[in-house]
Amino acid sequence: MVIISDSAITNSLRGLAALEFSFKTANTDLHSGMFGGVVQNANHLLVKLLSTLHDANGKVNVVQFYDDVLELTEFEKEQIKARGF
Repeated sequence: MVIISDSAITNSLRGLAALEFSFKTANTDLHSGMFGGVVQNANHLLVKLLSTLHDANGKVNVVQFYDDVLELTEFEKEQIKARGF
């Protein structure tokens, strides 16, 4: 069943996903005067990694992410279309 609330579609959205990333960085400050641009910055690496999780259309780029996702039924598609989404 599709429930429309505050212009949002809710269809059994339950679950939790957690990820943990670890980056090994220098054990001391590396100032830009001697190391700028040469040594990777952990914050920049994290942002770069996070930016690859979705493609340009918003689809998740994680291998096997959609393997257990069920296709919408024709009834569900009709309900969504009838509400202008």
